[in-house]
Amino acid sequence: MKPQQKTLTLWVVVILMMALIAKVATETKPDSKMVKYSDFIRAVENKNVESVTLKGKNEIIGKFKAGYENGKVFKSKGNTGDKTFEILRSNGITPEYEEADQQGFFASLLLNWGPMILLIVIFYFFLRQIQAGGGKAMSFGKSKAKMLSAHEKKVTFDDVSGVQEAKEELVEVVDFLRDPKKYTNLGGKIPKGVILVGPPGTGKT
Repeated sequence: MKPQQKTLTLWVVVILMMALIAKVATETKPDSKMVKYSDFIRAVENKNVESVTLKGKNEIIGKFKAGYENGKVFKSKGNTGDKTFEILRSNGITPEYEEADQQGFFASLLLNWGPMILLIVIFYFFLRQIQAGGGKAMSFGKSKAKMLSAHEKKVTFDDVSGVQEAKEELVEVVDFLRDPKKYTNLGGKIPKGVILVGPPGTGKT
């Protein structure tokens, strides 16, 4: 796969994962309303509650009737013992019971922050892939030209070690670039590139 295609694929994967995480977070977010315990009891006595689930020792989950609060699901904090049970029964509601969630701190943390952590991991992986590819995605559109200072130390062929024949050929290339007209008048053409081959330490750089 070409580097450009690889970068584009990574971007597409990241965008799709972000969209998926946002969709899951939206769908799993309960459309519930927190109400005070006193307001919950008042709604029960006014026959505005359709069903109630008592969870653990102090969590109440219920659903309003369709003509009240748009029939929304609600939550409340209060005693789920005999007192609440009697109030519900006297108003024609038989509550259901559920055990309290036993998840610990880390499980709760993972549940609440899992999508964000997953997104960070994917973004980190994406950055690593870009760095492994030479950072081409981040340097897109940037000039590869290098600014040279007039005071910068110059390197000549006298400073370079290596095979004398190769140096002589490169001297001709440099001379051609300095005065191309001299060579074009003789039918010479500008070289498209020079490949230097040899073991380390022979002066290729």
